[in-house]
Amino acid sequence: MESEVYSNAAGGSDVVVEEQPPSYESAVATQPPADTPPTYQSLFGDLQRTKKESNGVVDFLKNLTILLFSTVGFLVLLGGLLAIPIACLVIGLEYREDCRIQSYIPIYLIVFGAFGIFRNVLCLFNKCKEKLTDSETADGEQNPKKSGCTALTDLFLIIWFICGNIWVYGISLPDFNDKNSSDYCNATLYLFAFWLTTSVYIFIGALCTCCCFLGCCAAILSDSDE
Repeated sequence: MESEVYSNAAGGSDVVVEEQPPSYESAVATQPPADTPPTYQSLFGDLQRTKKESNGVVDFLKNLTILLFSTVGFLVLLGGLLAIPIACLVIGLEYREDCRIQSYIPIYLIVFGAFGIFRNVLCLFNKCKEKLTDSETADGEQNPKKSGCTALTDLFLIIWFICGNIWVYGISLPDFNDKNSSDYCNATLYLFAFWLTTSVYIFIGALCTCCCFLGCCAAILSDSDE
């Protein structure tokens, strides 16, 4: 921030007049497009537009989920989530014969990891393709083949996840020490499968809480503009 010094005509002390910081519009006008700072209301503006274009609460939550999943941050999160199915595949293969109490637990991790990697790679590929080329049809709908493949993969993962719930939660605490016991299961294998399954419910609860919070913010901003 620059300042100017003016001398007092009566011989008094100098008066320092500080210039006001430039407004957002003037800052945008003097900067290249790549350096333009985003407005802090951009996200809430999208929320308001989504709320106005939605018909009912269910439609708003669906559109809100699509909005959140279409951001760059979601792409970064999706790329980071590749580590989870890779870990499932590695741990399941490493301890595939080390769970006598429930032999389907390592199979659950192997299949879940393999299809999870396929699902995330497919989604990343589709997102990158949409950025490079216009992969949508003229009426704005996505390619039906792409959507069908993704939907089938998601359906299988949901069904397989339910089966994993039965296998992981359907047994009592296994024996982690005696490998000859019929109740033995490797601690790393079982605890990873247990917390992986539990973390899905934690994530769903956190996502619902976040959507409700953003929905309330959008409703407050919408009321304030009226």
